Amino acid sequence: MESFEVFRHVTIGQYLPGESLVHRLDPRAKITVVLLLIAAVTFSTSYTAHLALLALTLGLIALANLPVRYIVSGVRPALPFILLLALMQLFVYGEAAASAVRGSAVLWQWGVLRVTAGSLRLTLVSLARLLELLLLVSLLTNATPTTSLTYGIESMLRPFARLGLPAHELSL
Repeated sequence: MESFEVFRHVTIGQYLPGESLVHRLDPRAKITVVLLLIAAVTFSTSYTAHLALLALTLGLIALANLPVRYIVSGVRPALPFILLLALMQLFVYGEAAASAVRGSAVLWQWGVLRVTAGSLRLTLVSLARLLELLLLVSLLTNATPTTSLTYGIESMLRPFARLGLPAHELSL
Protein backbone atom coordinates (compact mmCIF):
# COMPACT_ATOMS: atom_id res chain seq x y z
CA MET A 1 0.00 0.00 0.00
CA GLU A 2 2.96 2.34 0.44
CA SER A 3 3.39 2.52 -3.35
CA PHE A 4 0.01 4.25 -3.62
CA GLU A 5 1.08 6.98 -1.21
CA VAL A 6 2.80 8.87 -4.05
CA PHE A 7 -0.41 8.94 -6.11
CA ARG A 8 -2.27 10.71 -3.32
CA HIS A 9 -0.56 13.95 -4.34
CA VAL A 10 -1.03 13.57 -8.11
CA THR A 11 -3.65 16.07 -9.24
CA ILE A 12 -3.58 15.33 -12.97
CA GLY A 13 -6.76 13.52 -13.95
CA GLN A 14 -8.78 14.52 -10.89
CA TYR A 15 -11.86 16.46 -11.98
CA LEU A 16 -12.71 19.51 -9.89
CA PRO A 17 -16.38 20.47 -10.40
CA GLY A 18 -17.06 24.10 -11.19
CA GLU A 19 -19.28 26.54 -13.04
CA SER A 20 -16.61 28.57 -14.82
CA LEU A 21 -16.54 29.38 -18.52
CA VAL A 22 -13.81 26.78 -19.02
CA HIS A 23 -15.87 24.11 -17.24
CA ARG A 24 -18.89 24.86 -19.45
CA LEU A 25 -16.98 24.70 -22.75
CA ASP A 26 -17.57 21.77 -25.07
CA PRO A 27 -14.93 19.07 -24.40
CA ARG A 28 -13.95 19.05 -28.09
CA ALA A 29 -13.16 22.77 -27.91
CA LYS A 30 -11.06 22.26 -24.77
CA ILE A 31 -9.18 19.34 -26.34
CA THR A 32 -8.53 21.35 -29.52
CA VAL A 33 -7.27 24.41 -27.63
CA VAL A 34 -5.02 22.31 -25.39
CA LEU A 35 -3.60 20.43 -28.40
CA LEU A 36 -2.87 23.75 -30.15
CA LEU A 37 -1.18 25.09 -27.01
CA ILE A 38 0.83 21.87 -26.68
CA ALA A 39 2.01 22.34 -30.28
CA ALA A 40 2.97 25.94 -29.49
CA VAL A 41 4.86 24.84 -26.36
CA THR A 42 6.63 22.08 -28.28
CA PHE A 43 7.83 24.25 -31.15
CA SER A 44 8.68 27.43 -29.22
CA THR A 45 12.35 27.97 -28.52
CA SER A 46 12.53 31.52 -27.15
CA TYR A 47 12.27 32.55 -23.53
CA THR A 48 9.67 35.22 -24.30
CA ALA A 49 7.43 32.74 -26.11
CA HIS A 50 7.58 30.38 -23.15
CA LEU A 51 6.88 33.20 -20.70
CA ALA A 52 3.86 34.21 -22.79
CA LEU A 53 2.63 30.60 -22.99
CA LEU A 54 3.11 30.14 -19.25
CA ALA A 55 1.18 33.37 -18.58
CA LEU A 56 -1.59 32.22 -20.94
CA THR A 57 -1.77 28.82 -19.23
CA LEU A 58 -1.92 30.40 -15.77
CA GLY A 59 -4.56 32.81 -17.07
CA LEU A 60 -6.67 29.90 -18.32
CA ILE A 61 -6.27 28.17 -14.95
CA ALA A 62 -7.47 31.36 -13.24
CA LEU A 63 -10.36 31.66 -15.73
CA ALA A 64 -11.36 28.09 -14.82
CA ASN A 65 -11.43 29.11 -11.13
CA LEU A 66 -9.07 26.25 -10.36
CA PRO A 67 -6.81 26.73 -7.34
CA VAL A 68 -3.35 27.43 -8.77
CA ARG A 69 -1.75 26.12 -5.59
CA TYR A 70 -3.58 22.79 -6.02
CA ILE A 71 -2.55 22.43 -9.65
CA VAL A 72 1.07 23.38 -8.99
CA SER A 73 1.15 20.90 -6.09
CA GLY A 74 0.47 18.19 -8.66
CA VAL A 75 3.87 18.89 -10.18
CA ARG A 76 5.62 18.12 -6.88
CA PRO A 77 5.65 14.29 -7.27
CA ALA A 78 7.38 14.66 -10.64
CA LEU A 79 10.02 17.12 -9.38
CA PRO A 80 12.77 14.58 -8.55
CA PHE A 81 12.49 13.06 -12.02
CA ILE A 82 12.35 16.48 -13.70
CA LEU A 83 15.38 17.74 -11.76
CA LEU A 84 17.35 14.59 -12.58
CA LEU A 85 16.61 15.05 -16.28
CA ALA A 86 17.51 18.74 -16.07
CA LEU A 87 20.85 18.02 -14.39
CA MET A 88 21.69 15.33 -16.92
CA GLN A 89 20.81 17.66 -19.77
CA LEU A 90 22.74 20.54 -18.24
CA PHE A 91 25.97 18.60 -17.66
CA VAL A 92 25.98 15.96 -20.37
CA TYR A 93 24.79 18.17 -23.21
CA GLY A 94 27.56 20.70 -22.55
CA GLU A 95 30.04 19.01 -24.90
CA ALA A 96 27.54 18.72 -27.74
CA ALA A 97 26.33 22.29 -27.25
CA ALA A 98 29.87 23.62 -27.36
CA SER A 99 30.56 21.92 -30.68
CA ALA A 100 27.09 22.48 -32.20
CA VAL A 101 26.67 26.11 -31.23
CA ARG A 102 29.61 28.12 -32.43
CA GLY A 103 30.85 30.41 -29.70
CA SER A 104 28.88 28.66 -26.95
CA ALA A 105 30.85 29.79 -23.93
CA VAL A 106 31.84 27.26 -21.30
CA LEU A 107 30.39 28.58 -18.05
CA TRP A 108 31.66 25.84 -15.74
CA GLN A 109 33.72 22.68 -16.11
CA TRP A 110 34.86 19.92 -13.81
CA GLY A 111 36.41 16.89 -15.45
CA VAL A 112 34.07 15.61 -18.13
CA LEU A 113 31.14 17.62 -16.77
CA ARG A 114 30.68 20.86 -18.65
CA VAL A 115 28.02 23.55 -18.53
CA THR A 116 27.87 25.77 -21.58
CA ALA A 117 25.63 28.69 -22.47
CA GLY A 118 23.92 26.39 -24.98
CA SER A 119 23.27 23.61 -22.47
CA LEU A 120 21.97 26.13 -19.93
CA ARG A 121 19.59 27.64 -22.50
CA LEU A 122 18.41 24.19 -23.60
CA THR A 123 17.83 23.11 -20.01
CA LEU A 124 15.82 26.23 -19.16
CA VAL A 125 13.66 25.88 -22.28
CA SER A 126 13.13 22.17 -21.56
CA LEU A 127 12.11 22.89 -17.96
CA ALA A 128 9.67 25.56 -19.17
CA ARG A 129 8.21 23.09 -21.68
CA LEU A 130 7.74 20.38 -19.07
CA LEU A 131 6.11 22.78 -16.63
CA GLU A 132 3.78 24.20 -19.29
CA LEU A 133 2.81 20.73 -20.54
CA LEU A 134 2.04 19.50 -17.02
CA LEU A 135 -0.04 22.61 -16.32
CA LEU A 136 -1.96 22.28 -19.60
CA VAL A 137 -2.78 18.62 -18.99
CA SER A 138 -3.81 19.47 -15.42
CA LEU A 139 -6.04 22.27 -16.70
CA LEU A 140 -7.77 19.97 -19.18
CA THR A 141 -8.29 17.07 -16.79
CA ASN A 142 -9.22 19.21 -13.77
CA ALA A 143 -11.86 21.16 -15.71
CA THR A 144 -13.36 18.27 -17.70
CA PRO A 145 -14.92 15.04 -16.41
CA THR A 146 -13.28 11.87 -17.72
CA THR A 147 -16.48 10.75 -19.44
CA SER A 148 -16.77 14.08 -21.26
CA LEU A 149 -13.14 13.80 -22.40
CA THR A 150 -13.82 10.29 -23.66
CA TYR A 151 -16.93 11.37 -25.59
CA GLY A 152 -15.09 14.39 -26.97
CA ILE A 153 -12.18 12.29 -28.23
CA GLU A 154 -14.60 9.75 -29.70
CA SER A 155 -16.52 12.51 -31.47
CA MET A 156 -13.31 13.99 -32.86
CA LEU A 157 -12.13 10.58 -34.12
CA ARG A 158 -15.51 9.60 -35.61
CA PRO A 159 -14.68 10.84 -39.16
CA PHE A 160 -11.78 8.37 -39.23
CA ALA A 161 -14.23 5.47 -38.82
CA ARG A 162 -14.68 5.57 -42.60
CA LEU A 163 -11.04 4.54 -42.85
CA GLY A 164 -11.62 1.63 -40.49
CA LEU A 165 -10.27 3.36 -37.38
CA PRO A 166 -12.24 2.20 -34.32
CA ALA A 167 -13.02 5.62 -32.81
CA HIS A 168 -14.95 4.23 -29.86
CA GLU A 169 -12.20 1.81 -28.81
CA LEU A 170 -9.44 4.40 -29.25
CA SER A 171 -11.28 6.98 -27.18
CA LEU A 172 -11.41 4.63 -24.22
